[in-house]
Amino acid sequence: MIHRAVQHPSSSAIAETHPDRIATWPNWLALAIVALSSLYAVLALAWFPKWTVDDAYITYRYAENLAHHGQPTWNAGLDPVEGYTGVALPVILAGSIAVGADPDVASKTLGVLAFLLLALTTWRLCGRLSVSPLGKSAVLAGLCTAPFMFTHALSGLETVMFMACVVLAVDRASAVELALRFERSLWLELSASTLVAGLIRPEGVALSCVLVIACLCAEARRRPALTTPDRYGGVERTLVVLSTLRALGIWVGVFALPGAAYFAWRASYYGQLLPNTFYAKLHTGFVIESLVDAAKFAVVYLAAPMSVALVAVATVRRRAFVALAGLPWRTAIAAIAFGAVCLALYSRSALVMNFGFRFFVPFYPIVLIGTAAVATHALRRVPAGRARTLVVAAIAVFVVAQTGVHARLLGRIAREAAATERLLTDEHRKVGQFLRDRLSADATIVVVVDAGAIPYYSGLRTIDFGGLNDEFLSHRFRDRTPKSDIVDYFFATNPSAIVFTSRFKDRIEGPEPVRVQDDARFANYALVRVFSCEEWPEYHQLVYLRRDLAVD
Repeated sequence: MIHRAVQHPSSSAIAETHPDRIATWPNWLALAIVALSSLYAVLALAWFPKWTVDDAYITYRYAENLAHHGQPTWNAGLDPVEGYTGVALPVILAGSIAVGADPDVASKTLGVLAFLLLALTTWRLCGRLSVSPLGKSAVLAGLCTAPFMFTHALSGLETVMFMACVVLAVDRASAVELALRFERSLWLELSASTLVAGLIRPEGVALSCVLVIACLCAEARRRPALTTPDRYGGVERTLVVLSTLRALGIWVGVFALPGAAYFAWRASYYGQLLPNTFYAKLHTGFVIESLVDAAKFAVVYLAAPMSVALVAVATVRRRAFVALAGLPWRTAIAAIAFGAVCLALYSRSALVMNFGFRFFVPFYPIVLIGTAAVATHALRRVPAGRARTLVVAAIAVFVVAQTGVHARLLGRIAREAAATERLLTDEHRKVGQFLRDRLSADATIVVVVDAGAIPYYSGLRTIDFGGLNDEFLSHRFRDRTPKSDIVDYFFATNPSAIVFTSRFKDRIEGPEPVRVQDDARFANYALVRVFSCEEWPEYHQLVYLRRDLAVD
């Protein structure tokens, strides 16, 4: 049943006194906020540094191997390994490479287009939930001014694409729950959107499962219209069962079967059911750093929006249940369950490259939309007067304060992105080009641990000692692999070159998994070049060559 707000008599009296002003000024204010927020986003995207995160080059390498060799793998010609986050982006970039496009340009274009789709879908979902014009504009402002949106839209990774698919899937699930009858098109769209989300990032599978359960429950409790049940309700129950089975059949046909086929291919091709990155990050216990990152994200970006909802609900108190009854609560509970599952997984994972809270930002637009929906429906139960004015003023303060935080953080985040781009230019790209020019095409290198731009620009066979692109090393935390076995594995590859990330120019001291330099066999390697960046005084790339190759 869709909730319809009933106007309070005091509000009607005010509207009769000043009908034009009451009806018009919120819409004009909302329009102004939308226009300013959109302009802010466009200008920020144009001004923000055109940077690329190191991990994006991992995706580019897979895309190039797929485009040029027909193999979505790290090292073409060797046993395949799946070190990318989701298959969708490498496949799309492989297609762009096949037609002559640069994968970096293509990925950034996709990020900006996904940003636009995210904004449009967020606006539509707000409208579906009957959020007020001012509420919708505040949500859009929160999305368009969030500094991490520019970080991720231009990073080269799939983050914003996944965010857009999450909001689209929740929108379709809400439409299913609020519909008056079974609608095949909505179920097709729900199943297709979650399939795309699952191909972009594995978390999309969990999203699809929780949303479809919520929507199936909604179908099972829906009362068919245009029917006259018999005295026992038999006809009605039969129609409900049939519509629920039809919905389940659509989801199975559009999502489950293609998804199962993909998982079967993955298990056959890669030898693992889940991506290699999952095993590389998974630990046996809680990872404190991941929990701290989640807490920081919640405090900086979610505290104000959630406070808005709490203030609105606290105002109506006992009437809150009635005020919020018209919202799609099954979908809301499913979205909360999805977030809980992801957070539980992230808390036990070393979230490598969690720049800009990358693993947490997909929940951000859903929190904004949910906050606006709760606040709008709750405030419709608050009579016009001093109390309502105070509540609206408090909410306005939260919104303005959060926007101010966004604007203040943008400059710092832009400087960090620019500095990272200079680091890649001065160190990683130069290392890759140096190794490509110095070594033969069939050489093998080891990279410890920044295995993104260096392998990509070298074009050489690479052992990634970060573990993301190496099956043996990806299980070292879960299996508690002895350090001696890792050291033996390191030297068994007999690499032509080794690249270490180090805090010092003259010795190895960095994030290496084990100190292979303490082994006697390491004497067979000589330091030949050090690559540094002025802005990163404690971040260097030390290049070692095997002694038979180190002689000019």
